[in-house]
Amino acid sequence: MRTFYGIGMKNLARAIADCPELTMSPRIVEKINKLSKVVYDKACEANSIGEDDFHVLNHGDFWVNNMMFKYNERQEPVDQIFEEYNNPSYRGKSYLKIMTRLLPLYDSMGLLDA
Repeated sequence: MRTFYGIGMKNLARAIADCPELTMSPRIVEKINKLSKVVYDKACEANSIGEDDFHVLNHGDFWVNNMMFKYNERQEPVDQIFEEYNNPSYRGKSYLKIMTRLLPLYDSMGLLDA
């Protein structure tokens, strides 16, 4: 797995370097190449759960089609639940931090639109 992650990151860096639309690509490529040497260890560390850590039950398939919304009389959402727990996992707080930081990005890209 260590080799798989490292090669994957190097391929990502190469693809970014070949993309003329990314004007900041030399800086990004350098960072990704540097990360490729430690990505597996960082991922393992991020996914480890310490006994005293805050634990999170992760849904595993987080997108709008796996959510149910409750609306008030003005058709405004007032509550929401997740459904289809087909791929849950028990994670540490780092995963929650990553996902909550990605949500605004996903929203800006329109990935959360129905």
